Amino acid sequence: MVFGILTAPTEAFETAFDNPNAGRVLLVVLLTALISGFSSYLFLNSVTMGAFFFISSVVQWVVLTLVVLFFEFVHIKKKKGISGTHFAGVASATGKLWTLNLCSSVLLFVMLFVSTRLSEPLLTIVFLILLALLVVLFLAWIIGSLKLLKVVTSVTGAKLLINWVILLILNAAISSLLLLLVSNLISF
Repeated sequence: MVFGILTAPTEAFETAFDNPNAGRVLLVVLLTALISGFSSYLFLNSVTMGAFFFISSVVQWVVLTLVVLFFEFVHIKKKKGISGTHFAGVASATGKLWTLNLCSSVLLFVMLFVSTRLSEPLLTIVFLILLALLVVLFLAWIIGSLKLLKVVTSVTGAKLLINWVILLILNAAISSLLLLLVSNLISF
């Protein structure tokens, strides 16, 4: 599943976009949220922070899906229109990209678990290996988001790069705003 995104992201997103699977997407998103929430609960010893990380993971996926859907709407041919199948395809494709977040969450959980069990020299080696894997997953997510946008919008060249930069900025800005609102609600 993840190797397909790492080795052939365009084909992985095309398959996910053309054959949407809502069950798999929800499973990936909820597993990512649960692992993120549980890890933050263990690390910070706070149920509130665990709930916040759970909610933030789901909110970030929803925002990414909606922003990618917006770009698809902007670039869609006027005759085709937009329908529920387009939303399902975009949700499935972003769910495929979200598997990288799931792997990152699992790696962070392993880092948290290992940090309490290993001695100092071995801990450093394991942390460096896990950190290198996290960097690879982060770079794969960045490249994967570009490939995802290319598959969904069918644009290329400079137009794709401009849309991709706008996608990253919009995703970060809207997610940050919504998470700020959620954190204010949780703090009351």
